[in-house]
Amino acid sequence: MPQINNPHDKFFKQTLSRLDVTQSFIEEVSPSDIREKTAPIH
Repeated sequence: MPQINNPHDKFFKQTLSRLDVTQSFIEEVSPSDIREKTAPIH
């Protein structure tokens, strides 16, 4: 995997590698009709 040098990219990679953070992020930014069609992440 290539090294990530951009601080913005590094932040998102580290943050979204946590399943709980990723799930919360998706729930907050996704429209409700899309959330209703997807299975919850466990």
